[in-house]
Amino acid sequence: MYSLHDLKDKIKKYFTFNAQEIKAIVITTFIIAFIFSFKDWGPGKNFEPTMGLNNLINAFIIVLLALLVKISVQKIYALHIGYSIEYKMWIYGILASLILCFASNGSIYFLAVGGFMLYMMPGHRLGYFRYDINYFSMGVVALIGPLANILLALFFKIFSFLPSPLIQKAMLFNALIAIFSMLPIPPLDGSKLLYASRPFYVFALAGIVATGILILTMKSIPMIILLALVFAVLAFSVYFFNYELK
Repeated sequence: MYSLHDLKDKIKKYFTFNAQEIKAIVITTFIIAFIFSFKDWGPGKNFEPTMGLNNLINAFIIVLLALLVKISVQKIYALHIGYSIEYKMWIYGILASLILCFASNGSIYFLAVGGFMLYMMPGHRLGYFRYDINYFSMGVVALIGPLANILLALFFKIFSFLPSPLIQKAMLFNALIAIFSMLPIPPLDGSKLLYASRPFYVFALAGIVATGILILTMKSIPMIILLALVFAVLAFSVYFFNYELK
């Protein structure tokens, strides 16, 4: 019923960003890059426009890469199961991010920036057990995004031995955006996964949060993955036996 050729054909025909998405991505990227580089406009209280602009451009590249990877893998997986998605900027989340940035002088990040709308592609859902839009499929599409950012953070972790602040910032941002995306607040990815399956959400949330924190605090990638998996299993077990079974 399905082959890699089908997916390649879907990507060729349907993988695109419409004008509203491009606008939303650019605005989101610029604002979050400003927040992420807020403390890098000069040492201490000394404002240095050249240094700040350079750091803003670097942050813009890091944020844009993270968002494009996240949204793109969600789009591709959605096409794989017969859906299409459209990125939506979350105005209230971005405003909250800005307010917290100014209130904390750039010391606290709140990177809850957006989510997606899911649409069914009727001709491409033929043969699926649940033909219409269903919560579980939406939840899996949502989870793919934070997972992609965690993998990207692990990728940058491989090169963390290099004396480059850009690698460290790229690693940090991808870990943070993955964690914040898992918050159970509509329209964030975590809310969609929560509606899909509470046990699955607990497992994924614990695993992604643990991985993100360990990426920033440990050196060994195999140990990071192992400990995060153990933490996710423990969190799932505690939740399942204390809530689901009751």
